[in-house]
Amino acid sequence: MDGFWQGWDLEPWLVCCMPQKAGKETREDLALSAREAADRANQFVEQGRERAGEYVDRGRDYYERGRTQWSQYVDKGKGFVQEQQGKVSKAVEAGKQAYVSTTAGTDEPIQS
Repeated sequence: MDGFWQGWDLEPWLVCCMPQKAGKETREDLALSAREAADRANQFVEQGRERAGEYVDRGRDYYERGRTQWSQYVDKGKGFVQEQQGKVSKAVEAGKQAYVSTTAGTDEPIQS
């Protein structure tokens, strides 16, 4: 089927079927088509701007959410470290007191 249509020149057929217009009417149609194309292009540009703004806002939200989460994790980590420091300090102090109380009556060093 492709071979059949390849030999045909469709331009004369289209010219016969299409209504003829005066030069002024053709120019007006072309100008109207150009304005419509420009309007569509402007609409696409505006849609692109809106989407870009939405993406920027969404990115800011994700950034702030992630930053808040990391701040919370850091605060929890600091609290955990301080809690463990307190426990270690108490354990060291208890060990010192136990050593003093067991060696208070003797002059001999403790053997393991």
